[in-house]
Amino acid sequence: MNFSKKKALFALAATSLLSTQIQAASVSGSMDLKVTMPEILVLYHFDEVQIDLSSATTSTAANDSDDHEISETFAGTISGTMGTPITQALSITGTDTNPAATGTVEVTLTDAWAVRSISSADVTVTGSIQTNDLTHADGSTIGVAAMELTSGANTGTSVDLAPQWALQTGDISFELDLSAASHAGLYETAGTDATDTFLLTLTGN
Repeated sequence: MNFSKKKALFALAATSLLSTQIQAASVSGSMDLKVTMPEILVLYHFDEVQIDLSSATTSTAANDSDDHEISETFAGTISGTMGTPITQALSITGTDTNPAATGTVEVTLTDAWAVRSISSADVTVTGSIQTNDLTHADGSTIGVAAMELTSGANTGTSVDLAPQWALQTGDISFELDLSAASHAGLYETAGTDATDTFLLTLTGN
């Protein structure tokens, strides 16, 4: 083999190697990713809510000497926290403008609970009253009745929610029966180990 043939073969080999390297640099492949989620149910709620029934400050007649004759307004304060998922404060509103006449106060705790869920079907939030009476130290009571839950357009003793990890909030409404209350001061669930007033349960389907 003469010098010119050797040079031609070397050039061919070098070209072939260069071509192989270029092709190897563009090799690609794909990978499929799959995630299996377990059922997850998360329920947020306040541990304690205190409602302060305060007196109205408007007279009902020109000769009325007592501005505090009928209690018509109330406000709420929170003891305990719901955690970081709920950022807005709990608000408490009443729909009964004259509880002194009816003996009852209708109360709504706005955004009092919230859920996150991963489930194969709708999840259900159920509310119930465990203790129907709040008791004063002197023995008189305030009754608790007619508890309902509301979330969006859903209202009842239980509400169904589509599962989603985004936070879904809800209200609690109920009635306070003042007919057996005869002492001023704090009314609460009696005893240090007593059952709480309300029970909320989140169930997957």
